[in-house]
Amino acid sequence: MANIEEKFKNIKLLIFDLQGVLISNQQGSLSDELTQFYETMKDFCDFATNNNLIVAIITGLTDEQLHKNICTKCSCNTLSSSMDKVSQADKLIEQYGITYKNIFYIGDDLFDIPLLKKAGLSAAPVSARREVKRIVDFICPGNNGMERLKFIEDSILKNKNSAA
Repeated sequence: MANIEEKFKNIKLLIFDLQGVLISNQQGSLSDELTQFYETMKDFCDFATNNNLIVAIITGLTDEQLHKNICTKCSCNTLSSSMDKVSQADKLIEQYGITYKNIFYIGDDLFDIPLLKKAGLSAAPVSARREVKRIVDFICPGNNGMERLKFIEDSILKNKNSAA
């Protein structure tokens, strides 16, 4: 089995679950988090683009305005799926001509497990369900989306520098 550094070298598409990974699961605080989320995610998407990586968010949230804001403010793909995140990932695979080996996915809940198992590199936040943490390649540290994105950015840079 390939180690995490080897798997990182194949990644072309970074996919994130939204609630529980990039923003909290608490409905009441959602609007308070969004301004900071948009800014942080835009910076991350700019970083990813500069490193020839594609960013996408697959979420169970069906708020059309939220999806529109993510696309325009953050410059990343956003897809909605209540349970079948694999079919949403299939659309991205077809669109970008890649395979599951080229996908990094981070999720935190039971609905994320099928895509986590298929992704070339998978992660879960420390706050993820135990069942999810058991099947991923690594646990992503950080107490919020901003800290998790920073860790992933640092991991990409570390891998890029070690490959050079």
